[in-house]
Amino acid sequence: MKRLAISLALVVVAAIVLLLTRDSDEPRVMPTPSSSAEASGPTELIYADGSQLYIYDLATGDVSKGASMPTLDFDVSIDGTQWAATDGKPKLRDPDPKIKPTQIVFGEVESGSSEELGIGYSPRWSPDGTKVAAVAPADGYLICPMDVDAGLATEDPKGQGCTEGERVVIYAPADDESGVAIGGGAWKLLGWTGADRLVAASDESGAVNVGYEGATSERLEVVPVKAKDIIAMSPSDASFLVDTESGPAIIDSTVQDVVEVKAGSITEATWSPDGTTIFAMADVLSLIDVTSGEARVLDAKSSGSDLVWSADSSTIAYLQGNEAVVCLVQTLVCDGFPLTGSPGLLALR
Repeated sequence: MKRLAISLALVVVAAIVLLLTRDSDEPRVMPTPSSSAEASGPTELIYADGSQLYIYDLATGDVSKGASMPTLDFDVSIDGTQWAATDGKPKLRDPDPKIKPTQIVFGEVESGSSEELGIGYSPRWSPDGTKVAAVAPADGYLICPMDVDAGLATEDPKGQGCTEGERVVIYAPADDESGVAIGGGAWKLLGWTGADRLVAASDESGAVNVGYEGATSERLEVVPVKAKDIIAMSPSDASFLVDTESGPAIIDSTVQDVVEVKAGSITEATWSPDGTTIFAMADVLSLIDVTSGEARVLDAKSSGSDLVWSADSSTIAYLQGNEAVVCLVQTLVCDGFPLTGSPGLLALR
């Protein structure tokens, strides 16, 4: 009886060892998305070749054409469902009334049809995909040399060396509404930080400003960093990844909270939609924890560009040559998908 018990115990131990060995020997692969309710993560990759959008099915490898952009001045929402673009060459602060301002148009990624939102250029979707920000002319606002009175230059502004001012506007496609986020000036729109905050750099002073919907130039919050030093912006709050003399760091808009990033020089980065992690191309591709600044390396030899997140922050993708690499954030299990042409990654959905 004792001998039988010992034999059974040995069989059980052998079975456990066999299972553990099999599990460790078998390579982990990225789960194949399916149409079932249990499927998680994105199932499609959105990319562009020039002005043409494409939709790549990650499960089958099938590629279908999406919308064709009217210009290369376009943006795709974080969830990969909508696009916004200018319908022609942007009007660059020219007060000539004969020049028709460009319009911002938008539509669905799959569709070629579009609708007008309003005047502007450099469209940027909000993190929640409900609004589009753009730079538009500020009617009646002139930027003139210091020795020229704008009031006296209104009849011949070009002859006086004046240019038309700009403002940053917000369009809400679903509600057919618009508003001003940043008043008259000369602006370079950098993007959104949070659902209702916009960041723009002044062409006149070089200052970085954060504006709210309905704000005026007098009510702007000035961020004490240079636009050229901003690498990425948080979609959930007014925090920035910036390049400093001592290396990359994460700061808030008041620079009272500074987190040193423990990575090398960063050439490209994008913030996760949930605001917790930064996907960056430093010395190697890394995931940076926003709270601690600690970096988790994808692969010691990995490099890439066109870094994107899925809307649920579960998955990342990057371009390596003509291959799109898609990785699950939790496990860092990745898979490659070959693309043709000159692709540029835009979104995972």
